[in-house]
Amino acid sequence: MPPFKTLEELRQAGVENQLGFLTTSFSHMARQYLLNQLQQRGQDAGLKIDELPVMARLFEQPGLPQAELNRLTFKDKATVTRLLAALEKKQLIIRRIDEEDRRARKIYLSPQGEQLIRNFVPIAQTMQQTLFEGIPESDIQTTQRIMKLLYQRIAEQTERNQT
Repeated sequence: MPPFKTLEELRQAGVENQLGFLTTSFSHMARQYLLNQLQQRGQDAGLKIDELPVMARLFEQPGLPQAELNRLTFKDKATVTRLLAALEKKQLIIRRIDEEDRRARKIYLSPQGEQLIRNFVPIAQTMQQTLFEGIPESDIQTTQRIMKLLYQRIAEQTERNQT
């Protein structure tokens, strides 16, 4: 898609047709759907939509230091600190002193946090099956490959701009 020469061209094309708007909206709607499904089952543990990416990263990489969590979630230090405090209050995470650097702490899912993820996975799998129904596997793979490439590029740009 060529860049717009004027704001009027963007207006005519429709903001909702822009990749950034589509991906952000899809991500938000998918997370909200998953949380609603957990809430309906009484399995949400009070989790908020902004906390879900933090939980996912800690499931994926137990023992992350907060600085790495900041980077992986593209959130600033204050936001991640606030999210971690809320997750700790809900007993979904545990902070442990890093044995190599006693000033730092590593963050893990608590047993309750791990259970929340176990509850979450089948709901996510069902949602994915429903969404992908009727879409050729090759289209799904192409979309995933392109989204990963775009993610890597924006991550690199973000890292460069922060240094």
